[in-house]
Amino acid sequence: MLILNELPTRNLGHINCSSIGRKPETRVLGREVVFVKYVVWDSAWSVGVAEIDRQHRKIMDMINRLESARVNGMSAMMVEGILEELTKYTQYHFGLEEMYFDEFKYEDAEKHKAAHRALTLQVESFRKAYSEKREELTENIIKFLQDWINIHIKGSDLQYRECFLSNG
Repeated sequence: MLILNELPTRNLGHINCSSIGRKPETRVLGREVVFVKYVVWDSAWSVGVAEIDRQHRKIMDMINRLESARVNGMSAMMVEGILEELTKYTQYHFGLEEMYFDEFKYEDAEKHKAAHRALTLQVESFRKAYSEKREELTENIIKFLQDWINIHIKGSDLQYRECFLSNG
């Protein structure tokens, strides 16, 4: 399956959004694909654990690919693939965080795990509704994901930073 970031780079028009929360200007340049940077990593989001920071950037990339697919009217198969990848990858990512919660005896682990379960269910619901043709990939879905990652990383994830750093 062809994934948006596997398209030849010479055919991509890059549009950058300097901060999360600001809707980027998007346009299709002839038949070229416009890659939208809807969410952009900022070092202030770092939790101090390189692997988790890398995973957060990858999740942001998937959200950017979804928005790019929506803006460019990409095929349902491509969108379904990105949604499936996002679902599986967030489960993997949450599993790693939760393993560290348990290992380091993080005091807010249960609350954080509940937030993970809620997002996992919501993303799976979006994926299922889209694949069953009950819902279009709308700006509202992208906005939900953008808001969630903004609130979750800047809020919840930064709260475990000290616990993780003090445990190695």
